[in-house]
Amino acid sequence: MRRSLYSAVVACSLFLCQQSLQAAPPDPAALRTQHDLVRGGSIYNSTCAVCHNTGIMGAPKPGDKVAWSARVAGGFAPVVANSIKGFKGMPARGGQLSLTDAQIADAVAFMVAKSL
Repeated sequence: MRRSLYSAVVACSLFLCQQSLQAAPPDPAALRTQHDLVRGGSIYNSTCAVCHNTGIMGAPKPGDKVAWSARVAGGFAPVVANSIKGFKGMPARGGQLSLTDAQIADAVAFMVAKSL
């Protein structure tokens, strides 16, 4: 009984630590080292800019610190996941189904790095 209680406490602690790490807003310097922002910019210009430059249907514009800070407050990974799956009016992968997860992450990192 004592061992299973200890195991449950340890498991919960690890889960909460993991959640708090995942929920941390991204560090712009880390985004620059972990992602190819040149490739992200190219993908942004060819795919994402159509909506994000104008803010169609609430798409956050690069450089809009308020809009992007709110979106990444829960972490970078959920924003990328929404971009991959599609979110509200945004189609999955920005409508370019041939883009890889890494390419999507680079494009999101490009926008976030310009906005924080």
